[in-house]
Amino acid sequence: MRGAGAPRGSPPGKKQVQISAHCSDYCHALCNPFDAKPAGLPTFPSLPTLKQKVYARGTAYTGTQGVGFIGCRPEAAATNDVTNVWYTTALYAGTTIDPVAAGVSSANSNAMFTSAEISDDLTTYRIVGSGLRVRYGGTELNRGGFKVCLVDPTHRALTGRDEASLNSELQAKRVPITRTWTTLVYRPVTTNDLNFRNAAPSADIPYIGVMMISPDNAINELFEWESFTIVEYQGANARGQTHTDPDPIGYAAVSAVANKTNSVFTQSASKSAAEMHEAVGHYIAHGISGVNDVVAGASQAISTASSVASTASRAWSIFEDAFSIAAPLLAFI
Repeated sequence: MRGAGAPRGSPPGKKQVQISAHCSDYCHALCNPFDAKPAGLPTFPSLPTLKQKVYARGTAYTGTQGVGFIGCRPEAAATNDVTNVWYTTALYAGTTIDPVAAGVSSANSNAMFTSAEISDDLTTYRIVGSGLRVRYGGTELNRGGFKVCLVDPTHRALTGRDEASLNSELQAKRVPITRTWTTLVYRPVTTNDLNFRNAAPSADIPYIGVMMISPDNAINELFEWESFTIVEYQGANARGQTHTDPDPIGYAAVSAVANKTNSVFTQSASKSAAEMHEAVGHYIAHGISGVNDVVAGASQAISTASSVASTASRAWSIFEDAFSIAAPLLAFI
């Protein structure tokens, strides 16, 4: 991390916290993998990797029971021959998330590697950022109902869960059916998620999912979906590798802020990424760098230097208060 000089008009003697370029790229990849450029994790050890952004797109429908779903497993996007998205067609007759049921179709990403090319001797990979977004794509006459969205907080399979089961999860969100994207983003939850994997996943176990509920079983509502994933590859076959400069302080701040935010949001992914980027800077200034390195000219969501107390505990309290009133991305889960 590095501190830049205070911007014009800022109180003298105050610094503006600036996130390193690679940490900024990682921050955006976590919130907006759809528009973010391919990035790496700014952690030690700093080994060269191949960064790739892969994706899949399609349409889904509610089925004969008025229920449909779209499920995603980000790790499977690292290869082009393993399914990473499952979605219902108009023939789906179930009411639960079931990737292998009749009336469920699937999609693979357009990754450059096959599952046979993933091994310790050839290529290993890890997920940097991933997201699934869904919006209504049918006529206004048929639009109705709601969606239940969930990124399982421990990456447990969503298989077998129905509307009531999803609603019982604290992290789940119910949102109306609109033409605005609803976005669900990946978060690493264990140290294994940060390590390189030497085998592609094979089980049909989505842990990111959207269930669509129609008010009329006779109407097959149409939805558009997109799944984007940013992957890092290592190994002899991963050509075009570049370095990612390590930034332990910035990486810790991004991880801390990401874990305090919802994984489901209805505002634009670019706006969410910008808000998270700003919050990371405030986190560093208040929670890590201490009260003497407060961002000058901060927004109203974060207290300015003049109102910050002289102790780190007070700075942390202000930081948490700011999160409680921040925009939807920064709402506590």
